[in-house]
Amino acid sequence: MKILSIITQKTHSTGSGVYMSELIDSLMDLGHMNAAIYGIDNSEDIFYDENKIKNYPVRFNTDELPFNVFGMSDEMPYHSSQFKSMTEDVFDKYKKAFTEAIKKAVDEFNPDLIICHHLYLLASITRELIKNIKVVGICHNTDIRQFVKAHIKNDYIKEHIQKLDTIFSPTDVLKQEIIEYYDVKKEKIKILGTGYNDKIFFNKHLKKDNTKTKFIYVGKVARAKGVLDLAKAFKILENDEDVDINNIELTIAGKSGNDEEYNEIKSILFSLKIKTTLYGMLDKKHLSELYNTQNIFIIPSYTEAVPLTSIEALACGLKVVISDIPGVGDYLNKHIENAYIDYIKLPKIINIDETTEEEAVKFQYRIKDAIKKVINDKNEYSPIIKNISWKHLAESILDLE
Repeated sequence: MKILSIITQKTHSTGSGVYMSELIDSLMDLGHMNAAIYGIDNSEDIFYDENKIKNYPVRFNTDELPFNVFGMSDEMPYHSSQFKSMTEDVFDKYKKAFTEAIKKAVDEFNPDLIICHHLYLLASITRELIKNIKVVGICHNTDIRQFVKAHIKNDYIKEHIQKLDTIFSPTDVLKQEIIEYYDVKKEKIKILGTGYNDKIFFNKHLKKDNTKTKFIYVGKVARAKGVLDLAKAFKILENDEDVDINNIELTIAGKSGNDEEYNEIKSILFSLKIKTTLYGMLDKKHLSELYNTQNIFIIPSYTEAVPLTSIEALACGLKVVISDIPGVGDYLNKHIENAYIDYIKLPKIINIDETTEEEAVKFQYRIKDAIKKVINDKNEYSPIIKNISWKHLAESILDLE
C-alpha cells in the first residue's frame, strides 16, 4: 500500500511530529511505501531520507509564504506562526501552498491512503481537495485547543472534518470532545492511543547512586506544560524541613518558543538550591541514556493527549508523577502494570490551557506534596507495558474495515 502522511508543522521537536515520524517508520517496516507533506523553513533540508520516503515539503519564509511555519501550539520549540493571528490573506497563501503540495504528491505518488495529523485546517483542506482516496485524521489534542481558542475558519473546519473517512482519538475523553466540537458521529471515531520505540527506550539497569533522588522533565519548556509551576514547587520544597534538598537533583530537557516564559522559568530554576541541569532538545538515543540515569519523571502539564515522554520514561524503569488529565490515567492504567504512577489534581482550567494565579499556587503545593510522596517511596518497580507500540498503532490504522 502507498500511504501519504500530512502535517502542517515540522516533523520533529514536538510529540505529534515524533508520532508521525515513528508511525511512518512502522508502516515502512510493515512493507508499505510512504510519502510525507510537512512544513519546513526554506533554509532547512528535507527531513526524511529520500531513498526511503518521498518528501513533499512546504517551505515557509519564502516569497510565496513570507512567514514562519505554523505550529499547532501557540508556543512551539522553534520560531513559528500562530493560527490565532492568521488573516484571510495568509490563509489563502497557506491553502494555495499546501494544495499544490497535495496535488503534486497525489499525482506523483498515487497514494491508497492519506493520514492527516491534527483535526484542523490542513486536514480540512485535504478532505475538500481529495474525493476519491480514503482520508483519515489523527487527533493530537492541540488541534482541539486551536479549534476552541483560535476561532479560525471553524465552520470550514467542521464541515470537512465531518467528511473524513475515519478519525482516530488518543483517549475516550478526547473522543467525546471531538463529538462535541466537530459534530462528528461517534461511529466514525476509533480510539488509537500512542506508541513508543521499545528498541531505544528500555531499562538498561544501570547502577545508580541510592543517596540521590533525580527528577527529570522532558518536553516543551512552557507555562502550559506546568514547568513554571514545577520550578516554583521545588522552590517551596526547599523550605520543607522534612526534605534533604542536598540529595535531590532536577533535570529539564527541551526547548521553548516563548523567550519571556523561558527566561522566567530559567530564572527560578537557577535560583534553586538543589542541583539543576538544563538541556536543550535531545535525540532519542541520548534521551534514553539520560532517562536511565534518573529516578522519577515528572510532567505537571495542564493539557495533553497521551504524553509519549511518560511512556518512554516508564519503559526505562522510572517512577512517574503526572497531572491528572482526564482520560490519560485510564489509558496508562489500562496498558501499564507494576509501575509507580501518581496523579496530581489539576488546577481549575480556563480557556483550555490556562489557570488563575490563586489556582496555580494551590497546584504548586500539590506538586510539592507529590514530590515528597515519591521521594519517600522506597519500593522498586519494573513497569510492564502492554499493547503500546508503533507497530500496534500502525496496524490499528490500517485495520479500517
